Amino acid sequence: SEFETPAVNFVATVRRTVDARWARANASQPTKLASDYSVTLTQGLAEIVFGDGAAVIVQAPATFEPTGTNAIRLDAGRIVATVPAAAHGFAVETAGGLITDYGTEFGVHVNHDGQTLAQTFTGRIGLIPADGGDELDLAAGDAVVAAPSGRVRRVEPDALAFVRREEYSARQATAPDVYQ
Repeated sequence: SEFETPAVNFVATVRRTVDARWARANASQPTKLASDYSVTLTQGLAEIVFGDGAAVIVQAPATFEPTGTNAIRLDAGRIVATVPAAAHGFAVETAGGLITDYGTEFGVHVNHDGQTLAQTFTGRIGLIPADGGDELDLAAGDAVVAAPSGRVRRVEPDALAFVRREEYSARQATAPDVYQ
């Protein structure tokens, strides 16, 4: 009937967290994330695993929305995605453009005005600027900043800008996983 609640489509799981706090009135630790529901991590780190297998480390403060089993919209904050072959094509939508994975580990940082830093650690990613220009190919070691206007400029990669898997695992090992 027209009064039925639409089915919630869970597309990702919160696997592990370190000192995580979430913004919500009942800010308990979410375990499953639904598509088309924006969430904000206000403190700490969270590892999100998408249905197709991509693992994303979210660094607070960050606001994001899983948009499918192989896609996320990042409104603000930092993520590092590690994408296995099965999840090839994992996509990150930002104000600065659309980043598509081609089998890799990469970082994305969106600041308060939508400027998007995309940095490739291993493998390749593609970035289509916000103005719909041609896709740029970013190989390991490449980094660009993409503006909401569509302007893209190459920048020096910043290895310390992101918490990658090794550092996340080290922090996980030393921090009790307390659900706030």
